[in-house]
Amino acid sequence: MSNRWKNIFLLFIFILTALIFFNLIYKWSFPDTKWDLSGNGEKIKIKSGQLIKQEFKAERNNLSRIRILFGRSYNKDAGKINLKLTDGICENVIRKKSFERSAIQSEGYYDFRFSKIIDSNDKNFCLIIEFKPQKEKYKELNIFLSSDPISENKLMIDGETKNGALAMRPAYQTEGFWNNISELNQRISQFKPWFLKNIYLYTVFFVFILSVSIFLVLIIRL
Repeated sequence: MSNRWKNIFLLFIFILTALIFFNLIYKWSFPDTKWDLSGNGEKIKIKSGQLIKQEFKAERNNLSRIRILFGRSYNKDAGKINLKLTDGICENVIRKKSFERSAIQSEGYYDFRFSKIIDSNDKNFCLIIEFKPQKEKYKELNIFLSSDPISENKLMIDGETKNGALAMRPAYQTEGFWNNISELNQRISQFKPWFLKNIYLYTVFFVFILSVSIFLVLIIRL
């Protein structure tokens, strides 16, 4: 391979890596840890066509993800789950998604990701879950309630108010790349050694990018 084509290949790899990395950072979302996802609460069953509605208030702007804890199943290919995020009165749909039961992670989690809602702070929303099985014998889906529910958030099953809240966790994005890096630094600072805090974290970040670039150059020129 000529030097010209090596350089073009290097440039392509570098740009592709940078795009993937920066896209990840821009879309990074930070969960509201007040919501319990331990799975230690009550487990309930969603039957075919039954609607579960969880009302909640967003704590920040840029709501972009809700993690939901479902019960494990040995028949994960046996149905579709419909999710809707609506306004506080559970009527006007803001975001929605349908997915096969097989998309639930082995730990029971599913991340309902959607384009961020910029002005979500202090607004009421409603998460609606509906299960549609493929076969009659797989007509139920397990889902967990929180063991430590947030009292102001209302849970309804087929219009009947229930005690507790879904085992779910909203997550929010920040405004821009550097704000994501800054919040990530703040959130994990209590668990990090000194050389991964504050200015040291940014230094490590730039050194890593520089090292990868130099490594790729050396590989191409060998």
